[in-house]
Amino acid sequence: MKDSKGTAVSLPLRTMAISAVIVVSCALLSKFLFGFTYGILAVVIDTLLLWPAVWLIGWMAPGRSSTWVFATVIAGVFVLGQSAKISLMALPITFGDIVSGVQLIRVLHGAHLVFALAGCVVAVLLLAWALRFRKARWYALPALLAYIACLPLLAYGLASLAGPRSEGASSASVVGEHGSLTFVFADLAQGWRERWSSVDEAKIDALAAGHRGRESLGGDFRKRNVHLLLMEGLWDPLRLETYKFSRDPWDPRFRRLWEQGGRSTVLSPTFGGVTANAEFEALCGLPAYPDRVVFEDGLDNTVPCLPRMLRERGYLTVANHPYKAKFWSRDEAYPKVGFEQYNPSGAYRLDDMDGAFLNDRSMYFQTLDRLNKFDPQRPYFAYVVSLSSHFPYDRDRAKRPDLVTVSPQADLLQAYANAVAYSTAAMMDYIEAVRELDPDAIIVLFGDHAPVLGANPDPYVVSGLKGEAGAGRSGLVQMSSTPLLVIDGQKGAADMGQIPLYALPSRVLALLGPGAPKLPYAQVTGDARSRIFLGAFLARKNRGWDACTTDTPDCRKASKQLEQTKMLRKDLIQGKQQFLHAANQAWLAKPVAMQQNLPYGACKLGVQNWGPRTASSGKGFNVQPDGSNAIWLKVTEGRGTPILMIGEDEVRVTLAGNIASAGFDNPQFLTAPGEYPVKYRCEDEAGEVSVGTFVVTASP
Repeated sequence: MKDSKGTAVSLPLRTMAISAVIVVSCALLSKFLFGFTYGILAVVIDTLLLWPAVWLIGWMAPGRSSTWVFATVIAGVFVLGQSAKISLMALPITFGDIVSGVQLIRVLHGAHLVFALAGCVVAVLLLAWALRFRKARWYALPALLAYIACLPLLAYGLASLAGPRSEGASSASVVGEHGSLTFVFADLAQGWRERWSSVDEAKIDALAAGHRGRESLGGDFRKRNVHLLLMEGLWDPLRLETYKFSRDPWDPRFRRLWEQGGRSTVLSPTFGGVTANAEFEALCGLPAYPDRVVFEDGLDNTVPCLPRMLRERGYLTVANHPYKAKFWSRDEAYPKVGFEQYNPSGAYRLDDMDGAFLNDRSMYFQTLDRLNKFDPQRPYFAYVVSLSSHFPYDRDRAKRPDLVTVSPQADLLQAYANAVAYSTAAMMDYIEAVRELDPDAIIVLFGDHAPVLGANPDPYVVSGLKGEAGAGRSGLVQMSSTPLLVIDGQKGAADMGQIPLYALPSRVLALLGPGAPKLPYAQVTGDARSRIFLGAFLARKNRGWDACTTDTPDCRKASKQLEQTKMLRKDLIQGKQQFLHAANQAWLAKPVAMQQNLPYGACKLGVQNWGPRTASSGKGFNVQPDGSNAIWLKVTEGRGTPILMIGEDEVRVTLAGNIASAGFDNPQFLTAPGEYPVKYRCEDEAGEVSVGTFVVTASP
């Protein structure tokens, strides 16, 4: 049988050549653009995995150009896109990025949002064009779908044949050795295996032995107020020794307190994002998944975390985070970890914005005002998540001009340095106010992860902390380490050393003294000696933390503990919670209610001005790079997910401080002249609010 461009024999050879050319080209571009190197074996395996799909596309599509376009899009995303993500985030693409990628787009605005959406639209359109199959050959579609379905198992097998990953090797190095497509689909297969594997109940029973009854609740103890502060992207820029700063990016009061506390640090599970995984560890005392967002994909059960254990002893447990409650599914996750109240963006006046986020100073002191109204007879646990130093480090420069300059020039690093300068100052003002009002309070501050600082150049690579010529294992420890400040009431700053973030909840409870509650599983996680970071296995050793590259007693101990905590995590957050049953503490699995405080409403759009207000029928207006027709809005206040409606067309509004936008694709109201009402409504809410009228005139 012959296809329209050659024999059935030539088609496999031609598509193999196309696959090889595209993969090799993307690998070379990865090296040139992002400094990431794919080995020869990686290129060969990626070519072999891509080839059957390209072959089937070549058989079904009407021309050779379809095979080139299809291969280019797939290799562009998985080979070139992989190196781009590694250069920026130090982590490879995984299937979990489908969730986190959507969440990332939701926090972008302006040019970042336009480029992200435009890239997605272009990729989808190109794939749609490449997949315009000939009707006579639709019968081959099941073969294509079957191959895609088998890819995870095939990739998993090829990865195994290619050899085991080196001990302590990062995920990025595995991609360079085994290939991007291999890594992504093998990772998916491994995820399936872990999710659907059963927990060994006998081993869980053994872990629970000697920890039975209600002893986790403790006895009599002095109930002091506890403040747990997560500061977005808090990391020490002075570790970037290649760069010089005109002043310390940190507020000097914070630097002094941190040094008084022995320069304590936590080893974060994430880099550059996925704050929710750092939250899970800091609240629940269990290691997060390295490739999934626990709040989004994993937290199925109610778990006896730090807030829950304090709540059981009479504490009011309150989470404060001035952002969308549904982001990272916090509205569903927070009650499962034990919070009684939650103050999302609807609990705050959005009166001082840094890009899409409420400025930290406004957030802290609105939070402080709320805390001061609590019943003084009831102790509280106040958890606060800041936002001003969130990527892309936007700032209201009219109110907050540059304080720090960086040399050599690194724009994103300078933006971060200035953001963290203002954030640490606001945070220290808040801490000083709390200490003045409540000198005995326990205050714990930590950074959730190191910040993204760009790729051209990458300050981490330039400073020798990562990359092929970087500091390797020691660099991984430095990138994972974020500041930890613990103020034990009038005793002042306490030295906590260097601990993995999931060890923090037990340390916080220990500060309350004898008789304080404990995490029911603290005996398993308490001797925290393992950390997975960027796919590498770090362990606590006599001389500090380091990656495990050889089989040593320290690494064996860390590996054993890691396997125990992984098994315990699966049982507690997704399984039957056999541990709690074996320890006679099943009552801690009972769900508890949480109240969301929304005095300002979950959704609002105060429109001050908007435009354009006219267009000609059949013609676009304010056309954006992605082809949409954009309406801009100047707003006095914007929160939640408002939806803009013009006539019968409606789209979500993108909020960015006092500026908002809405892009219409092929709007119906442009098809005929007339006056169309402009309104907005809130998602999942009844009622509409009038904004004005859009006039469509007849085309000249």
